[in-house]
Amino acid sequence: MLEPGSLRNRALTVLPSILVIVLWRTIYTLSGFGVFHMGLYIDPVYEPLEFGREVIPRVMVLLGSQLTSVAPEVLSTVNPILQPKVVAFFCLPVVAALVVFLPWLRRDKTAAFWFAIMVLAAIPASTVVPISKNLGFVAVGAYGLIASFVAGLITRPSRLPKGLAYRIPAWIACVLLILAHVPGAAAGRVAVVKVAPLLFNRMCLLSDLGDWPNIENENVIIINALPLALVHAPAYKAYHHQPLPRTLRALVPAGTSFDVQRTDDKTLVIQSKAPDIFSCDNVGPINSAYASRTLNLLVGEPQCKKGDRYDLGGLTVEVLETDAADLPSRVAFRFNTSLDSPDFHWLRFDWQTRGYQPYQPFKIPAIGQSVTLSGPHR
Repeated sequence: MLEPGSLRNRALTVLPSILVIVLWRTIYTLSGFGVFHMGLYIDPVYEPLEFGREVIPRVMVLLGSQLTSVAPEVLSTVNPILQPKVVAFFCLPVVAALVVFLPWLRRDKTAAFWFAIMVLAAIPASTVVPISKNLGFVAVGAYGLIASFVAGLITRPSRLPKGLAYRIPAWIACVLLILAHVPGAAAGRVAVVKVAPLLFNRMCLLSDLGDWPNIENENVIIINALPLALVHAPAYKAYHHQPLPRTLRALVPAGTSFDVQRTDDKTLVIQSKAPDIFSCDNVGPINSAYASRTLNLLVGEPQCKKGDRYDLGGLTVEVLETDAADLPSRVAFRFNTSLDSPDFHWLRFDWQTRGYQPYQPFKIPAIGQSVTLSGPHR
């Protein structure tokens, strides 16, 4: 971007770095490393079509978030039906900024250099769903570009178009960028300090399975749970010097309503009320419950076929039905021992009591009977 010479000669200077990356990636892939079939992360080598479909929306959300200081995590709390509109919202400042920046990029190589860093850094960052922590490398280029543009507009206005059709939008953009990244950013830092403890306390609450006698000798099975909170549960119990259960399992995510049927002494069949077990119920345009849908991607959304079986040691899971996207909607859980065994301690996640006691005892239905567990409510 900065050195003199033809485009071909300048491109050749990048070749050694490209060769190192290709060599590393070849060894990495042949060694069996990488991320497979996780909606939260997309490996471009293993899933090029999936990455190609997601890269532009994710890049636009990251760039729009970086320019406006609106956290990209907002997207995960929006009803999936409305998420394309939210992505379009993030696109607007990106397109507007590009229109304003373009004349300066043509006249200043340093600005073009920072612009290239910002855009190119957003591509590998988009292998993950848009989250604030992945803006680090994007920010390096964005702040250089914004500083270059603001300085050029103030100190070298003669190098920019003189018409009011450009100058008015350019100054509006300049003021908005300064407001977003100086007082706006400072306010954001203060807010994070205030909000982070609340979120941590909330996570601790959702990780609290409770304590009871003989827990260390029991296998705790939660019918429905928030996956990320459950991952935190062992650390929570260890921190509070509480005994850990012998084993801890969750059968399905808690984002939607389910019918739980006992078909025989050792088998539970769970049927989602939604298209698949990873869905989240419609609880309005914005709700924190939708974030659970995003967090489900941490454990992956396995595309499967009817009849697929998974042996988990003491438990066999069989897919009985799938939806149009090949995601499981009806699943059988067959244990090696009776569901009434005293070694089992059954719990369920209750959206109504999640504010103070999220996990409630679950009474196993009689053979041939079923019970419905509710998902989140408006």
